[in-house]
Amino acid sequence: MNKEYWQGIQSEILERRGIYKLWVFLFLFCGTVIMLPEIPVLAYSPQLLLGVITLVFLGIIWHVCKEERSKEQSHELLGYMVLFLVMIAGSVYRMFR
Repeated sequence: MNKEYWQGIQSEILERRGIYKLWVFLFLFCGTVIMLPEIPVLAYSPQLLLGVITLVFLGIIWHVCKEERSKEQSHELLGYMVLFLVMIAGSVYRMFR
């Protein structure tokens, strides 16, 4: 994939267009799966999987597009990465407690 593709995704995230679509999908998908709380791996693995996939995409964007961002945009993107790290850690904690 070329650099322009990742820059387009980065601009959507930083303009807060793409992140809302992602959260709506995440909550709808995980909300339907969490209806089975007696099976914790089944209930939290989709949330964990989506969090990891999103974190990988954010990491690729962080690495590929680092020259085109301002310092404020870098902090905002880093904040999103920390948010998904916390979500992943919460899923892992709930799965194994």
